[in-house]
Amino acid sequence: MEPLMKDRRMYLLLTANIASSVGTGISGIAIPWFLIQQPGGEAVFGYLMFGMTVVSFLLSPIIGVWVDRFSRKGLLQLNQFLGLAVTLPFALWGWAAGSFSPWQLVVISASSTLYYNLHFPTQFALVQEIFDRSRYRALNSLLEVQSQAAAMISGGLGSLLLGMMDLQWILLIDASTFLFALILISLLPYRHHGRQTAPPRSPGGWWSDLSGGVAYLRSRPGLTFFFFCTMLPFIGVMASNYLNPLYVVDTLKADAAVMGLQEMLYAVGAVAAGFTIPWLARRWGSHVTLLITVGLFTLSTAVLAFVPVVGVFLTMKVLFGWGNAGTRVARNTLMMERVPNVLIGRVNSFFQATGYILRILFLGLFTQTVPGLGATWAYGILFLLMAGAWVGVACGRRVVRGEGEMPEETSLKTG
Repeated sequence: MEPLMKDRRMYLLLTANIASSVGTGISGIAIPWFLIQQPGGEAVFGYLMFGMTVVSFLLSPIIGVWVDRFSRKGLLQLNQFLGLAVTLPFALWGWAAGSFSPWQLVVISASSTLYYNLHFPTQFALVQEIFDRSRYRALNSLLEVQSQAAAMISGGLGSLLLGMMDLQWILLIDASTFLFALILISLLPYRHHGRQTAPPRSPGGWWSDLSGGVAYLRSRPGLTFFFFCTMLPFIGVMASNYLNPLYVVDTLKADAAVMGLQEMLYAVGAVAAGFTIPWLARRWGSHVTLLITVGLFTLSTAVLAFVPVVGVFLTMKVLFGWGNAGTRVARNTLMMERVPNVLIGRVNSFFQATGYILRILFLGLFTQTVPGLGATWAYGILFLLMAGAWVGVACGRRVVRGEGEMPEETSLKTG
């Protein structure tokens, strides 16, 4: 088998992914900035975020069925084309009209959310489908490093470009990255009908397809609960994105420099996870690795709740990034190893939908209580949740022991 570092498919995927991620990330910084400059823009942006979270929850099951029914390469190509079809006309409109209306900014922002909703589940299933299982861990680590690198690049470029050019030029850059990614994905070798078990079209239609994924999870409650627990650090990160500004300003009494520094340190920790998790997993196995990553994430959450000091906060953000990214790498690898490829889209969509529900619940709770009780109280609640997650991971040892089994349904590897 050809070594991973000589595999042309890996370079095509990573290059396409980082290109579109940087472009979307730049516009993701620019659009909210321009939107809140509009009259009533802050309220519009808040409603948009809440509304798109609800829409993402409702779309998750549908996307899961699509990922299992259709060509994953075709879905990725379609997603890049739709991104191009949205951003390019608005860029041209900006040159013609000289300005943007709030509704146009809302449409562009919403399309970015929908892009990610389809991109990540499809890419996840495609990687599992076309690569050998021996490469899953290394690929997930590379994808994590690429994701964090794209976030840092887009953050730096976005901050720079906002002061140098108008929005239509930023949208043109975004459109060009979609086109570049579309070309690269089109060059990816792929045989949709070459799977050992192609995703069949159920006689019962969409609902029957969806219930097949639910039935798989119901028949494996231990595995389902284990994957749910390993998903919770990501929910903690999503909640902390709301808490961080309040914690820095109201609790730490610090300035904007601390906000910028904590985001950079989080990214440093996440990138470090991409390089260190494969070594940990080879040395101690997936279960012990997850105990360490979830455990450190839980510890950092507890420290934030009980030790509100700027230096400690910044240090914990490194652990935050390492723990969350490390958990995601180990979890994704384990899910690829345990879940048949013909079901991976629907199984993954179940956890995504569950994550959206938890995100809505926690944001609603914290929005109502943090102004009166403070951000440390909210971090205390997150600590209890993460402690429960760690206990769930600890109890999942028997589930992880089955990770060496190769499901017959796993797709044909073309590498």
